[in-house]
Amino acid sequence: MPRLGDIREASIEHLNLPSMPWLQEIAGIRKGGIYLLAGEPGIGKTTLAIQIFGDLALQGNKVLYLTNEQTQFDLLSVAKRVLSEEGELPNRVKENFLIEHLVRIEDLEFWHHHLFLPDQPYSDVSAIAIDSVQGGGTASTARASYRKLYSFTYAAKNHGITSILIGHVTKDGKIAGPKDLEHEVDAIIHLRRAFKLRPLFVPKNRYGPARLDPVTLTMDKKGRLVPSPYATPSNVIVHTVGYDYELRSPMITEVQANVLIPKYGERPKLRAPYLPSERLKQLLTVLSQLPEIDISNLTFEVNCYVRGSRGYHIGFDLPIALGIVTSYLRERIPASSIFTGEVDLTGRIRPPGRMIVEWLGHIFQDQEPSFLQNCSRIYISSEVSGELEDIFNQNNIDIQINAADDILSLFKDIWPHAF
Repeated sequence: MPRLGDIREASIEHLNLPSMPWLQEIAGIRKGGIYLLAGEPGIGKTTLAIQIFGDLALQGNKVLYLTNEQTQFDLLSVAKRVLSEEGELPNRVKENFLIEHLVRIEDLEFWHHHLFLPDQPYSDVSAIAIDSVQGGGTASTARASYRKLYSFTYAAKNHGITSILIGHVTKDGKIAGPKDLEHEVDAIIHLRRAFKLRPLFVPKNRYGPARLDPVTLTMDKKGRLVPSPYATPSNVIVHTVGYDYELRSPMITEVQANVLIPKYGERPKLRAPYLPSERLKQLLTVLSQLPEIDISNLTFEVNCYVRGSRGYHIGFDLPIALGIVTSYLRERIPASSIFTGEVDLTGRIRPPGRMIVEWLGHIFQDQEPSFLQNCSRIYISSEVSGELEDIFNQNNIDIQINAADDILSLFKDIWPHAF
């Protein structure tokens, strides 16, 4: 009967990942650990696993990648993309990175003999990846298959072999498979998609604290997942035209927008005090139809307040849409600019109303030069841009008028590199 005093305390041996210290810091990849790497298709799970195995192979550690979803040639292509040095894989990676096909999870019984018995071809492997757990048609109800998986990873743990299990997610973003899959692993690494970023969460970690706040990653030029320089939310201010009902005069006002990645387990929200939620949801629907824009599973904060305001004005559509996309892309808008216009269901930019056009004419009359220096251009519907230009010419107002037909064309004009 073992007593606490008789049990020898084992030291925790972390794997060395020289090119990925950020992953070691947040997930604590250690010898003999079992890790579930989950995410939707095409999000970068295989890329991240190959990055980890590339680091280990470069240090002379033999790693085995078992795949039932991709061919060896597919994995070679990814490895060349993320691990090559001047177009060539390092020799240590060629020698120590092994790839084998796994037809079914049940076939892991075959690998028991080749991995866990001495003097076998793979007995010196230090890490194993299974890509993927649900590949080969393994259903969530296939209890016998999952028991074989658990038996295999437990044996690997006892032999000091690290296991990385790549798993799918359901349509609502939950980890696919039986619930006990999450209990059988030491840590869960969950990748999600948020615009061009890849937020990473660690909702479970036996070796350290869970990370429910997103660790924002992005893909570098080689397609590797690396920490993003845009981790801090981008609070955007867009100038537009409003009417101060207390002063009884038109004025330049601000629209503020912020796009946030929710915490793990937190539902996306729309926070917009004093603004009609249905109108904003309609704008979000229009934006979601644009190419390169995926605004699902995000939280939006929008603020546009005018003193004494008696309701939403359709001219706020364009600055709100622009503010959301600017924060989403982590880009900048043209300085000293004013935006006004209605955005219809097709994305077309319509006039904000004759009253707004008249207000613009009044606002810029008899202003100090310093004011005009802070407003050098106005973006407005092409249907009324000529009329506004005539008003400015008649009053000797030197401000550039930019005609806009639809939001996609406008965004391409502002950020040609992003669309």
